[in-house]
Amino acid sequence: YNPPQLAPIVFVIDGVSADFPRHLLLIALHHSDTTRAMRYEAVVANKKGGAVGRVERTNLTMKNGIVEAPIPSDMETINQPAEYALIFRLFTSDNKLVGEQRKDFALPAPPVPSLVERASTALNTSPWLGWSLGGIAACLIGIWLVRTFVPRKRKPLPRPQNLEPVFIRTPMPVLSPSLVGVVAAGTAAALAAPSYLAAPSNPPALWPSGGDSPPGPRPSPAGLSAPTTAILEVTSGSGLGRQYTLTDAEMSIGRADDNDIVLVDSYASRKHARVAKLGDRYVWSDSSGVTEPTHINGNLVSAAHALSDGDSIEVGRTTLVFRRIQQKGPSAAETQRTAMASVTPPPGRPLLLVIGGVQHTVAPGMTIAAQELSGAGAGHVQATIAEVMPNPEDASIMGLRNLSGTPWTVTQPNGETVVIEDGRAVLLDDGVKIDFGGAEGSVQR
Repeated sequence: YNPPQLAPIVFVIDGVSADFPRHLLLIALHHSDTTRAMRYEAVVANKKGGAVGRVERTNLTMKNGIVEAPIPSDMETINQPAEYALIFRLFTSDNKLVGEQRKDFALPAPPVPSLVERASTALNTSPWLGWSLGGIAACLIGIWLVRTFVPRKRKPLPRPQNLEPVFIRTPMPVLSPSLVGVVAAGTAAALAAPSYLAAPSNPPALWPSGGDSPPGPRPSPAGLSAPTTAILEVTSGSGLGRQYTLTDAEMSIGRADDNDIVLVDSYASRKHARVAKLGDRYVWSDSSGVTEPTHINGNLVSAAHALSDGDSIEVGRTTLVFRRIQQKGPSAAETQRTAMASVTPPPGRPLLLVIGGVQHTVAPGMTIAAQELSGAGAGHVQATIAEVMPNPEDASIMGLRNLSGTPWTVTQPNGETVVIEDGRAVLLDDGVKIDFGGAEGSVQR
């Protein structure tokens, strides 16, 4: 018995091309037996015979007479047309060689990959790169969520250090008719100092006529301040409404305590700017190295700027307005002070401040330490809790300024009580009692 012999397989390679976007080598193949399972391997070489790439032995799969094989990577990196040779070997399913053919072919230069294609290739070849980029993105998103939704504790603004002492006018004790005129003159002089004035809305009668001012013309608010030529007024920011008089030839402005004008503004520099008086002009100039330069009327200040009446000056988050004050002869307050200068208070015993049985003679500049108060001072932060401040117009009229950081309770001779806040002062007079917060003091003559 002789079994039938299988017919030999004949195959032909018709052509070779490349599909660069899909990274495939397309081989057009024709063979005589399409019913049996076949296997193949391929080697690609350049014109000089050097191997460019190899396709290991694998099952033969054809689509419309085309074999799709992975293209060697070296064929995709070349930047010009090139000629190659394909050695194609066909095997049976049991790996018996059927035949081998060589086919020369040429390919154009592969197209330049786009940025997206390069990134995709890098991520496919290096998976760790994708994990790294994902981790960085997750960290950035987490930081943004924390800064957006988690409340932050803001640093409190520093306490202003340039608060001026203010005298609070309190009811005076009932005096004999012979002393009413003298006390009225002294009280009027004390009330003439604007930086020490904080009168209540309904002050009691201090004069024989029953009014709240001495007989004669009443000075206007403008006449109460010392004659000046210009001021800086805070119109927005911390210290709203505060006015600074430009009295010196040059005044410094900034956040530091040693400036002539101290701004409580964390956006202002420590030494921010200076205002110099040149004749009848005032010139603004920023200091070197300021973090946020000044804007005047919305324009950035890059050099010295001559100020005009009504100029708006932005320093950090604070807005100042420059105003000129024109003088037209003596003010009503000057006339009143000239008339009162002829009244001399009668000589008498000095004022004494008695605290815990210890007598202190009241004199300008005298200070009271916390240690001098029995039962007081333990809760105070500052060692000096009080200072005697003379009236700038009449040194014989003095007040006690609160430096303790806590309010005092003052009892007048008529029994009325007044609260003196930190930074304020109370007019010292016979019969006044002061509760320092644990220790009591009284004023005597």
